[in-house]
Amino acid sequence: QQQQQQQNTDVSTSTSVVHSEDAMFGHDGLLRHVLLKSVASLSSTFMQRWNTTEVTGRENIEAALKRPRDQGLVTVCNHVAAMDDPLVMASLVPSHYFNQPSSLRWTLCATDRCFKYAGLSELFTAMKVLPVQRGAGMKQPGLAAAESRVAAGHWVHLFPEGTRSRNPSRMGPIRKGVGRLVAAAAQQAAQQG
Repeated sequence: QQQQQQQNTDVSTSTSVVHSEDAMFGHDGLLRHVLLKSVASLSSTFMQRWNTTEVTGRENIEAALKRPRDQGLVTVCNHVAAMDDPLVMASLVPSHYFNQPSSLRWTLCATDRCFKYAGLSELFTAMKVLPVQRGAGMKQPGLAAAESRVAAGHWVHLFPEGTRSRNPSRMGPIRKGVGRLVAAAAQQAAQQG
């Protein structure tokens, strides 16, 4: 019985460690730097050299990236393919930011997609991806972590439908977590203003 209790304690401890903010945020070390720069550079090459990509309003994202350090940023776009995040970000963000991991976005991904295996979890954590569990509601560690990133002045980019769009030319219903992050950002701005 003691052994069973110890196993239960070990399981609950390891689960809480996986969902702690420190574990979700990872470190701004060499692995993050190399991964973000490599993926951004490859994505940029793919979008700019091998495709016809037109960006309207790029000056808006450039201005947002120059915001005060303590001002959070929330951006959204529709989600039509698995590679949207790196491809869209590489098209929007000026390449000199690829060397500054702290300036690049945080995003969210479903635990059943990006965090299914330990190796994938480490990779996506290093690439500033936070885990969210489908159907777990708004009071879950991944959304709380995203909110704390915004409150700390970081950029969080979301795919507000919570899944890929069924119609790529039109955004589907938006999930409530987006409102939670925007409300948190607005509250932070009001407190600072």
